[in-house]
Amino acid sequence: MAEDLTDVATSATPDQELVYVNGLGLEPLYHMTSPDNTVLLHLKALAGIGYDSNVYATDTDVQGSLFYEGVAGFDLRWVPSQKDVMLLSADFDGMRYTAQPGRNLAGGKADFSYRHTAVDWDAGGEASFARTNDPYIVTGQEIKHDDGHAGIDGTSRWASQGSARLAATIDRTLYLEGAPGVFGKDDRNNTDFGGTARVADAFADQSEAYVQIGVDRRNYDESTFSQPIPIPGTDTLTTNGYNDSTGLLAVVGVRDKLGTRSGLIAEIGVISREYADTFAKDPAFNDKHVVKPALNLAYKWDWEPGSELGARAYSTVVDSVYSNAAWLYGVAVDARYRLSDEYKAALFGELGAYQLKSSGNPDTTIQPDDEVRTTGEISGGAEYVFHPGIGAQLKDVYDDSHSKYYNSFRRNVIEGELGFAF
Repeated sequence: MAEDLTDVATSATPDQELVYVNGLGLEPLYHMTSPDNTVLLHLKALAGIGYDSNVYATDTDVQGSLFYEGVAGFDLRWVPSQKDVMLLSADFDGMRYTAQPGRNLAGGKADFSYRHTAVDWDAGGEASFARTNDPYIVTGQEIKHDDGHAGIDGTSRWASQGSARLAATIDRTLYLEGAPGVFGKDDRNNTDFGGTARVADAFADQSEAYVQIGVDRRNYDESTFSQPIPIPGTDTLTTNGYNDSTGLLAVVGVRDKLGTRSGLIAEIGVISREYADTFAKDPAFNDKHVVKPALNLAYKWDWEPGSELGARAYSTVVDSVYSNAAWLYGVAVDARYRLSDEYKAALFGELGAYQLKSSGNPDTTIQPDDEVRTTGEISGGAEYVFHPGIGAQLKDVYDDSHSKYYNSFRRNVIEGELGFAF
């Protein structure tokens, strides 16, 4: 559902293209190009050291660990004509934990995209793969998993500044480990097939109103849990698996360039999911059909070159492990402040909060109500560019997550990084 603000609030970095490695943006030391300048290659690397205060996201027996991180990759752009652009980016990301070697990661990501732009139409496709240990939002636990994505889309434009867009996607999630006491390694592997249709009308420069409808089908590989899962408030173990589902999203939206350096996106609508059965085949959950408001509000203001302010609010539905679904809603504000005209130093930070509310519950003495998880996150840091192609950043992320019935935790992750771009 989310739209991008990139082209309605453009960052005014003066005539330079930044290369990003682990979120650190660097002006490259060299521009390696082909003789005809149609191919541009940048190499990048990063070394980091940090500390995770709560590796397993637990409220008792908390275990922290020092970790080391190394990133190596490249960005490649090929522009064979004025109408065609191909982009390829790949990063290897390795992490080693000194006190918790079971959390070591040999991962990374790769992204490919192609777009052809004509006078009254454009079309393209993208494919990506990522192996990460990003926290699972429903529980907060860091879980190693693979994410694959592929998609194609096409847009037709007509003289009245209107446009119509069709897109199709396929997403694959494969877990490399389970979440202790929550789900097994193979329980949540799934494939999602989706499609969207969007009709828009432009009412000003880089501003438009639109209607968008999306549908998707999510299928789990396994029809049963690989390990018995306790039903809260009872002595019963269930081996019923996660339910396949069909989702529908319908929104109306506005995408408006408010000024030279600011932009706004506002989408509102409804999102629903129809599941094959109630969670764990327990009729007490009463969550075979889930309907919630869909919301996406995003604002960005680049008040000067290298400094920006953003805010967003959102509402959507995600699959859960404690019921069929969870209603996810939250807000966040982020900012970046340039400390020098030469982009040598900057401060950045983000403040956000979100809540997940389960779509049902087993209606037992121990859990008579829906599970609710409330999480607040504060992050911030500083970066300094020593020389074109060489920079460093220090960043800190603090999470405070409270669950009504399950694992509550606090976690602080601080890391210092040295990055290179050539």
